Amino acid sequence: MDNKSNKTMSEKKIQNTIKPIFSKNYSAIAMSSSEEYLPYLCVCLQSLIDNADKKHNYDIIIFSSCENEEKKNIVTSKYSKKNISVRFYNPKRHFENIKLYISAYYFNEACYYRIITPEAMPDYKKVVFTDIDLIFNSDIQELYNLDIAQYAFASCIEEIWEKYIDESISVQNVDIAEYSKTTLKLTDLKKYFNTGVAIINIEEFNKQNYCPKLKEIITKNNFLFQEQCALNVLLNSKTKVLPSEWNIEISKNYPEIYNKYNLKDMKIIHWLGPEKPWKYPDRPYAKLWWKYAKKTPYFNHLKKYKKTFFKRLMLILNT
Repeated sequence: MDNKSNKTMSEKKIQNTIKPIFSKNYSAIAMSSSEEYLPYLCVCLQSLIDNADKKHNYDIIIFSSCENEEKKNIVTSKYSKKNISVRFYNPKRHFENIKLYISAYYFNEACYYRIITPEAMPDYKKVVFTDIDLIFNSDIQELYNLDIAQYAFASCIEEIWEKYIDESISVQNVDIAEYSKTTLKLTDLKKYFNTGVAIINIEEFNKQNYCPKLKEIITKNNFLFQEQCALNVLLNSKTKVLPSEWNIEISKNYPEIYNKYNLKDMKIIHWLGPEKPWKYPDRPYAKLWWKYAKKTPYFNHLKKYKKTFFKRLMLILNT
């Protein structure tokens, strides 16, 4: 009885991991999304596909606990093509009995899903994992092909974090410099990674048993930036620094960060914080986001945000 039960559990675990769709010439990409964020996921996917190479294969996994099959089918049917596979994977079982702390209203549990990617995708060598509040302005294949063989993780330095340190900024009444030193225990306070765009070396990650270690870290801490802080705690000194053009940060308070780049040099454009382009269409490069939004199945839904914004803007201007 016990042996049969153990075998069943083992088989279930194997069945619940993700297998590569393509045998060669492919890039593996993963993202996470709640049901609420599926329209924005579509914009992100649209930009990825519009910049993709038709001669290359793209294996795209969406980590989501969404149970609405109709909505998921809208995504997969729209974006799956001969050389592009789009699949959903529910990662909830990886977080059984783990409380996931939500630090801000514009975050959710889906943000945590990236930390179990190597558990869910053990048959892959590596994967590019990105947020979905961004658009691709180049072929993601180029990012996937970067060599990170000596590292478990690769991402860009958080340029806004450097500004916080220099200007003694506090977030949620927490001094960032002190937080970096005492909570995150960073040896270089300005070397903090934004994990919204990352390459994960799955083989090395699993070899070092990092997934269980990250789960332990998030259960013991309520971080300001959730899993991003956890990744910085565990892997800061083990992370390869990616060129900053792979994660151009858009923030209204720090235009100097993105103004130093020409659009053609921006490989990924990422809107940080709560002011997203679907809610604030006047933000820098939001027009580019809306260009892709027009091509998605959710455009009529998204237009409501735009109309609401301009109505609110006219009320402000007329008072």
